[in-house]
Amino acid sequence: NLPGSERTIGRWFNTAAFAQNRVEFASYHLDATFAEQQRQALLRDRSVTFIIGYTSVISELARHIIAAGDPPDAYGVRGVLCIAEALYPHQRETIQQAFGCAVLGRYSNMECGLLATECPTCGRYHVNSASYLIEIVGLEDDAPVAAGSIGRVIVTDLFATNMATLPTM
Repeated sequence: NLPGSERTIGRWFNTAAFAQNRVEFASYHLDATFAEQQRQALLRDRSVTFIIGYTSVISELARHIIAAGDPPDAYGVRGVLCIAEALYPHQRETIQQAFGCAVLGRYSNMECGLLATECPTCGRYHVNSASYLIEIVGLEDDAPVAAGSIGRVIVTDLFATNMATLPTM
């Protein structure tokens, strides 16, 4: 167990989370008991207005909330950002039903960080072009592919200071 994982939602996980008014919990620790603790904590603490986390974890928490019969306005949540995993339509619908708010996705990886964020206006992902050069090239060669074609994603971090700036595939 992670330190504090036996507790409900709170700002004791780490100093950075506390300073940023962030709530964190372990993604591998979501069972019915833990989900109920989180539900109760969210009901008590309406200052939690934004949730960022793994899509599957937030989706399971949302399913638990729906099963409990709570209306979305019982919570203070006004936005959800899903990270680390694909956000499938059925998961988005479940989360929206539970919290009654916008649910967006973010595309990132451990090597580079935030690569693209879903736009609430158009629903498409916008690339973080200020920090990365992102190219889609052929599966068999390094030639750029036409828009909408399948290919390999090559990411070049424009601000890497701890290593040589080499493309990441």
